[in-house]
Amino acid sequence: MALSNGNITVEPVADRQLAIAALWEDYSSYSVEAITANRAGVYDFAEQDCMYFAAVKRSVQVPVDDDDDDLMDSADGTFYSWQLTTSDHSQIYESVTGKKLRKNFKIYEEIIGIVYITSADLPACVNLGCCIKKDLRGQGLGSQAVRLLLGWVFEELGCHRVQVRIADADPARRNKAVSTLLSMGFFHEGLHRRALFSPRSKEETAVGQGGEWRDVLTYAMLDTDWVIQAGMTHFPPSLVKFEEHQEGKARKERAIGKQPLRRTTSTETIKDKAQIVHDGLGENLLQNSDEATPPQPRSIGLTTFYMLR
Repeated sequence: MALSNGNITVEPVADRQLAIAALWEDYSSYSVEAITANRAGVYDFAEQDCMYFAAVKRSVQVPVDDDDDDLMDSADGTFYSWQLTTSDHSQIYESVTGKKLRKNFKIYEEIIGIVYITSADLPACVNLGCCIKKDLRGQGLGSQAVRLLLGWVFEELGCHRVQVRIADADPARRNKAVSTLLSMGFFHEGLHRRALFSPRSKEETAVGQGGEWRDVLTYAMLDTDWVIQAGMTHFPPSLVKFEEHQEGKARKERAIGKQPLRRTTSTETIKDKAQIVHDGLGENLLQNSDEATPPQPRSIGLTTFYMLR
């Protein structure tokens, strides 16, 4: 199933492409799922380990000759034609971007990244991974792809929790990934020290040679976090149950005559003398007081307290 926001498209990989293999080569040493998988190849991983594996694409204008009607795919698999007429290309481009397509240009789909989802050990939980081309990072393209996937996972699949696990290695790359996750609303749930053995190659793993122990950082988002932060109208079951619990608790409090807690500002006095006496607390205090004069207020900053002696 393809997902799109008008700027980028997340589409399952249908055939083998060099651009996918290059992205995987760059990302697999940081992906906990890739390191722990029994299969080194990206397509074996996609078919055997993933619930969903897709390419992140965007539409780009490529200069062509006026008489070039045959839209040929590039050798490295980066650009792919929609196989439409020039008129169709122009209409689609204008509807998506709101801009006129310049002459002598046609639209192609460029593969700019990969995303995947794998099952996790916890119930109703999945692992998520995303990688964008190095020269396109920092433009928010990865965040857009992840948000598309989060909407599908939470609202369509009904998952309760999505986690991202990072094998700590390059500090600069790690910090950028962490900053992106936190800005999207993921929560840092912990660090497993030297928990993952990362080999230099699968062949070295087979003979028990090479590699190092690396830390694993975990960031996660719940379905309730997604609803609150994304402002969606979809309400997951866990949030509905929480609201029902709160409403039931409020009904019980009203039934026994207990007033719910009320938020007050720091400038309000806690209780005046009459209220204290009415409650019975101040009456006992005044009976034990040696002075007949009522307690005088004493101001401390913005809050006024009654000092009872």
